[in-house]
Amino acid sequence: MRQRTSQRLSDRATIERDEQTGENALGEPMMESVTVAEGVPCSFSPQSTSFVREDSGERVQRPAEVRLRAGVDVAEGDTVTIASESSTFEVRGVRRVPDHRRGTDVYQRVEVERA
Repeated sequence: MRQRTSQRLSDRATIERDEQTGENALGEPMMESVTVAEGVPCSFSPQSTSFVREDSGERVQRPAEVRLRAGVDVAEGDTVTIASESSTFEVRGVRRVPDHRRGTDVYQRVEVERA
């Protein structure tokens, strides 16, 4: 299964994260964008489907999705740049897809939104 997942990862991604580098004179945090991973194999899907249930009923939400290998350091709030796309995306959610027979993760589904 891991080999089949690797074959479908035809794009490359760069993952960046804002980290605090210090404080200004007012004591406010100063943030700097740091590259977490570069050239990561991925698969980009401009739209995927998820159903959201609310008090008023159900609605369909269609966020873009990036598929990454298991173990890639990605978190909500990170910025992902896809090599084949001309814009950057902000990570809105990370879901790990497990292999129940082996007890490990196979890949990660990352919901993204244009930044």
